[in-house]
Amino acid sequence: MKRDPLKIRHPFFLPFYRRALVVGACFGWGLVELLLGNTVWFTVFLMIGAYAAYHFFIIFDPEDYTGQD
Repeated sequence: MKRDPLKIRHPFFLPFYRRALVVGACFGWGLVELLLGNTVWFTVFLMIGAYAAYHFFIIFDPEDYTGQD
């Protein structure tokens, strides 16, 4: 089993729409923070969204999301 300190490989995220909503919410909230002038929080949410997008769409493997404790 691979290390996953943020528990991003959870069976809850197996459906595509849930993964897309999480990534969209991160980028959307980052946009809100940018429009409000909070560049630090914009960067935080941008990085979280990029991390989630990488794991959910680029290196996604359904077998990693099943059979966890």
